[in-house]
Amino acid sequence: MNVRSRLMFKWAKYERNELSREYETGWTWKSMLAILFAGVAVLPLNLYLFLVSGASMAVASTFIVAILFSQLASFLGTRIRKQELFIIYAVSGIVAGNPAAIFLVYRHYYINSYVTRTFMDPYSGRPVPDAIPDWWVPPLDSPANELRSFLHADWLLPYALSFLQFGILVVVSEIALAIMSAHLYIRKEKLPFPLANIGSQMVTTLAERPRDRMYVFTLALSISAAYSFFLYGLPALSLGAYNVQLQFIPTPWLDLTAGFYGIEQFMPGAALGIHTDPIIWATGFLLGLDVLACILIGSLSCWVFGNWVALNYLQDVFPLWAQEWTKGMSLALVWQRSTLRIWSFLQVGFMLALALVTIAPAYKVLARGLGSIGKQKKGFVDSEYPAFWKALAVYIVSVGLSIVVLLICLPDFPIWIAMLAAYGFGTIMTLAGTRSIGETGVVITMPYMWQGTVLLSGYRKIGAWFVYPTIGGTYAPSWVQNLRIAELTETKPMDFFKAYFFGFLVYNFLSLIFVEFYWSIAPIPSSIFPYTLMQWPYQATIDNMWISRQITAKPEVLGMAFLGMSALGIAGQAISRFAGLPFSFAGLVAGTVTIPPIAIAYFLGGLLGQLLIKRFVGEEWWNSYRAILVAGIAAGEGLIVGIFSTFILLFKSVWILPF
Repeated sequence: MNVRSRLMFKWAKYERNELSREYETGWTWKSMLAILFAGVAVLPLNLYLFLVSGASMAVASTFIVAILFSQLASFLGTRIRKQELFIIYAVSGIVAGNPAAIFLVYRHYYINSYVTRTFMDPYSGRPVPDAIPDWWVPPLDSPANELRSFLHADWLLPYALSFLQFGILVVVSEIALAIMSAHLYIRKEKLPFPLANIGSQMVTTLAERPRDRMYVFTLALSISAAYSFFLYGLPALSLGAYNVQLQFIPTPWLDLTAGFYGIEQFMPGAALGIHTDPIIWATGFLLGLDVLACILIGSLSCWVFGNWVALNYLQDVFPLWAQEWTKGMSLALVWQRSTLRIWSFLQVGFMLALALVTIAPAYKVLARGLGSIGKQKKGFVDSEYPAFWKALAVYIVSVGLSIVVLLICLPDFPIWIAMLAAYGFGTIMTLAGTRSIGETGVVITMPYMWQGTVLLSGYRKIGAWFVYPTIGGTYAPSWVQNLRIAELTETKPMDFFKAYFFGFLVYNFLSLIFVEFYWSIAPIPSSIFPYTLMQWPYQATIDNMWISRQITAKPEVLGMAFLGMSALGIAGQAISRFAGLPFSFAGLVAGTVTIPPIAIAYFLGGLLGQLLIKRFVGEEWWNSYRAILVAGIAAGEGLIVGIFSTFILLFKSVWILPF
């Protein structure tokens, strides 16, 4: 049997397995109860942690709730099926995330802030607070500004607009994009989605509890929990109890940017460090060394060499970066300022190049997806997912409605600019982002997409900074990965969206209640909530720099980034094809939005797994259990973060009492 025949035989076998597999529902009263628990019990903890330290236990809650309900079911003599555990795993972290209502409080702070008062709206010539539209936040003379409460009529329009434009329409459009992407990248191209194995292995292990896998899972969990205690637990415990932070391991990274041993000594402007989070290192276990190497090359090329070159040799192109950089800036500060002054527009060009180089050659796959409208044969994907054309229609309508909302708020905004941003950029970001996460596990995000669009459009009125159409690609790539986990756990994929929409409603309702409660305790920001006292003035400054147009758009820089990265991708893929050299263009572009601490930890984790652990335990064991190892490491860290976040909340709750 020749190679072609063997491949066709394997493909036919895969198709038969997919079609013969039975998928069960995971959307039951048990999973619903777990989602409610995440909202009622974990959401307020995460909100307080965010207000105090800026940290989030949303990811940790994913593992905490899943493990808690798995153990509770075992204690009660019942079991939670892996399909139910998948729903709990996939949705509980979303429900326990940072409440959306806190960003309404930020709007209240923004319009009343002295920081905002110091900036002028260039269109009207008035201070920015006096020019902000009433549909975004209650006006300055509204009694709502004195109440510290949403229970006022002037909040009704801002909340309704936010819930519709940035809630309902975003969720509906992203669901449609995820379904279309699943048709293309799960059904047609069958991308590996390497990180999907983490979730599926954890879910399957907790549900089925096979002895050998539970041993590996528990061992990895214990080691990770012990390390995470020193990384996160001990500092949190000491800070909560004694207001003294004992930090033996630097978090989130070892900063090698500034100081006597910092890279600034010989490459000023560069950002360098090594991440200390075990999950970041363990992620390297799941990716090929060729992909990890491309991520590392892309990251170092931008944040180390790119920052250095821009500061020392391209001062005419990036003058504000040259003005702002000073010796002694931390890695976080270099990352923030260089993103704003160098990479925000370049990354748009890189994303467009990824779309061109990797999606254009796959036009046949796209054509088959579109050509299958109304012709889909019955099978798992076709019977469980809505048809491609239905998802496409929902996407067009939902995005169109968001453009209508934009035009109601801003009747003179150029409709073609809104359509280009919403349909064009949104589709490109989704396709490129899903390919990136499907090949490398790295999620590509594009900061300041709408802000750059407004600058390039030439539109001058201030309202364009506060309302924008739905631009897809923020959630859809990760949701497609969840759909792949659904396949691996034999769960009906649409159950994820049913559970998500339920969680979305719970999340929005409870976020209003809990934010209202914390806001009534003390002003936000204030010393009671120190993170907002530090972060919100900084965020307001960045927002006002865009509005006052102190940040300028450079179309020629975006164009050069697009052409240069496209040429690099085409050349790299050609060399890889004809010379047989490993190359991942998606990995390279993903590296440009991955800061060095993460990229280096990924690569070192891959080396540790492939060159050391794999040789010690054997290739067969490594291939069978590496995802279990990563799942155990993630669960161990999640438990420690969740437990000690609760301790902080208990200590601080006592501290803020008025006696």
